[in-house]
Amino acid sequence: MTAPATSFHAIHSAEETIRRFGVGIDASMRDVLSHIDNNGEGVAVVVGEGRQFIGIVTDGDVRRAILNGDDFSETVGRFLTRKSGPAPAEPLTKSAGTPAADLLRLMDEKGYRHLPLVDAAGFIAGLALISGLGRQQSGAPPLRAVVMAGGFGRRLRPLTIDTPKPLLSVGDKPVIERTIEHLGSSGVRNISVTTYYHAEKIMDRLG
Repeated sequence: MTAPATSFHAIHSAEETIRRFGVGIDASMRDVLSHIDNNGEGVAVVVGEGRQFIGIVTDGDVRRAILNGDDFSETVGRFLTRKSGPAPAEPLTKSAGTPAADLLRLMDEKGYRHLPLVDAAGFIAGLALISGLGRQQSGAPPLRAVVMAGGFGRRLRPLTIDTPKPLLSVGDKPVIERTIEHLGSSGVRNISVTTYYHAEKIMDRLG
C-alpha cells in the first residue's frame, strides 16, 4: 500500500502554530476534535491569554476519550486537568531555536510526533513536527511500516463482535485509516497490514 504524499513544514512559526493548530482553553472538546481532524497532523495546541502555552491534545488523547465515554461538550482546559494515557503529566517542550537535529533525536527517543516550542516566558514560539523533520534527513533509506490489525479487540466488546477493532471509527474515519494517514504524513510510503480476525472486512475496506 502506498501512502499519499503530504505537504509539510518541519517547524511551524508561532503565527503558523496559532493559526493552524491553536485552540483556546475554553474551546469544547468537540471543537478540538474538529480542529485536529482539519489540520491533518493529529494535534491541537492549547493556548491561554497572550499565547501562553497550556498543553496539547493529540489524536491519541481523543481516541482514549471516546473509548472512555467522555463528554465532548466540556472545555479542553477541564480535559487537560484529568487526561490520562502514556504521555507525561506535563507536556514536553523545548526552547525556541533548538537545532532541528536535536529536536528530531528527542522526538525519536520519546516516540513523539509533535513538540511544542516555547520562549523564556512560556509563550508558544512554534511547533516541531516529526513528519517534516524526518524528511529533512538526507541519505536515509525509504521508510516502511507494518500495521498489526489482527487482534480480537476483546476489551472493546461488544463493539468488536462483528467489527474488527481497526475498523471502529474515531470521528468520521476508522482507526486504521487514521493510522495509515499519519504514517504517510511522517514520510512512510510502503505500509503492510497484517490481519486475522475479520480479515476480509479489513481487506474490503482498504482494497
